[in-house]
Amino acid sequence: MPLYDKPIWALIQDALAEMPEPFTTADMLDWFRTKYPKIKETSLRAHIIGMSVNNPTRRYYASTLSHGVLYRLGRSQFTRYDPSRHGSFDPYGRQQGVSDVDSIDVFAPEEVSLGEEQVEAALRVRA
Repeated sequence: MPLYDKPIWALIQDALAEMPEPFTTADMLDWFRTKYPKIKETSLRAHIIGMSVNNPTRRYYASTLSHGVLYRLGRSQFTRYDPSRHGSFDPYGRQQGVSDVDSIDVFAPEEVSLGEEQVEAALRVRA
């Protein structure tokens, strides 16, 4: 039973209306400390992880899987999830419609500091 009139995931959705763009975990925690002080920080952190569509550990937070409204930009930094901008994700935080091969970073030979033999080998593989 929620401590307040809404569950935490719904309160996070409400908080998004007042968050800067982008926002941090600290911004979200501060908002909750002011408006909903009875909610534990650990519960909030768990919900933030579970509601971040591109976080691979979200699968461990089953109660939040259908409430993905956050997109993780980096450590403790988030934006509002926009499927048209960010794409779609499965419950494991993997982007849909992108093969594993597409997600591998491939650098041009001039971007990588390799020895001459390694560059030639890399060029042969690409050909």
